[in-house]
Amino acid sequence: MGYFDRTADTLFRIDSKGNVLFYPWGLLGKVYILPDPAKKEEIRRFLNLFYAVSMVLVLITLITVDLYYSAAWLPLLFFWYWLSMHRMLRGSQTLKFAEACKHWASSFDLISLLFFAAASTLFVVGSVFVLLRFPSDWFAVLIGIIGVLFFGAGGFVFVHMIKAKKKEEAEKQHQTPLPGRN
Repeated sequence: MGYFDRTADTLFRIDSKGNVLFYPWGLLGKVYILPDPAKKEEIRRFLNLFYAVSMVLVLITLITVDLYYSAAWLPLLFFWYWLSMHRMLRGSQTLKFAEACKHWASSFDLISLLFFAAASTLFVVGSVFVLLRFPSDWFAVLIGIIGVLFFGAGGFVFVHMIKAKKKEEAEKQHQTPLPGRN
């Protein structure tokens, strides 16, 4: 199994019923229940191709031209990814946000979730600092806005995952019998 396979594996999970869940946008998007293993392999093949093509295009442009020009590929790559996911996932069942958070939370411990929520908050504060410190630099403003939106959304998801994790742990506490009692 190669690097791209391991990277693709982070977007797949198995739920308690044995269903394969796919998170095409990571934590910040819908979760799809894949109908069969063939669909998972189709998506995995596309992801490997997508990662390889993206890396080659960006690196060649970065080496031969400049950083800014390599970023020009991002909208085209994003569109290709979105279009492919839309085509491959058409008709697949999705999970609600609360269910998705519950499934993601089950793969982390509470300390990690608290750390991620705190880190997201710090990055939002840092992004706001960039916005306030460099208001006349358009690139700094763009980075600040993207940072606030991205890390703010991540923080929102992590807070919901923390709630789901605490609820899961409370349910386990109520289901666990006390020693010496039947």
